[in-house]
Amino acid sequence: MGTVRSPSSDMGFSISNIYVIPDLPMKSIKVIPKKRRGRGRPATGRDPVLAIRLSDKMRSAIDQWSTGKQMTRSEAIRELIERGLKK
Repeated sequence: MGTVRSPSSDMGFSISNIYVIPDLPMKSIKVIPKKRRGRGRPATGRDPVLAIRLSDKMRSAIDQWSTGKQMTRSEAIRELIERGLKK
C-alpha cells in the first residue's frame, strides 16, 4: 500500500486533508562511465611538428631563397634540409 500523510497540523484534521503517497519502486539511474582519452591534442595522422629557433638573419635568408622558388617558409626549410642531407 502507501504511506498516509496529512498536510500541516495547523490546518486541522479532516478526511479531505488526507492523501496517499504510493510506494512505487524507484528506478535507478544508470551511470555510463566516460571513455578516458590521452592527454593533449589528438593525433592528426601527419608527421610530428618540430620546432627550431632561427636567428633573424637566417630566417630572412630562407625567406629570400623561398620567394624565388615560390615556396612557403616551411617548404623551403624542408627542401634545404633535404639538400643538405644528400651531400
